[in-house]
Amino acid sequence: PPKPLDDEELPAEQVAALARAWKEVDRLSARVDKSGVVPGFGKQADRIIRKAVAAAHGVEAEAAGLAQAVDAPLRALFVRQLQALAAQAVDVYDAAMERRPNPIEAGLQAKRHFQRGVSSLTRPGSGWSAEAEEADLNSRLDGSYSRDRALVQEQVKSGYGKSEDLQVIRDLQESV
Repeated sequence: PPKPLDDEELPAEQVAALARAWKEVDRLSARVDKSGVVPGFGKQADRIIRKAVAAAHGVEAEAAGLAQAVDAPLRALFVRQLQALAAQAVDVYDAAMERRPNPIEAGLQAKRHFQRGVSSLTRPGSGWSAEAEEADLNSRLDGSYSRDRALVQEQVKSGYGKSEDLQVIRDLQESV
């Protein structure tokens, strides 16, 4: 495992590289704060880490330590964006249900939206994972699917088919 970074042990060039990297991380953080999800975040994070690691000039232990120091705050931003992405995916589901009440298709659209976003957010070659957030999203969508499937079946039985009726019923159920 890489040894912990200590400013007293790091050459000035590496300290400067870390400072530059953290400034770039701060800029990315501000963009995440502003927009929730930054398209291409994974590639940007990779570029930041590669620039910091280049300051190690091929010394493997130092490169690993620099990468680890810069990766940690970038991974935290990744996780924060996954939460925003999951919320967006639920919005995609709701919008699809309003357009055409088909819980299966709405669920597939929401999952595709999330998966496309994850691929843009994940740093290439990293161990970053969205499994926990995807499982949480799937659980939320499964609950919506079950509720909406029952609503659609009830609409078919009673002869209703307007998406406005479906939305009113969903809003009433959510408020309970």
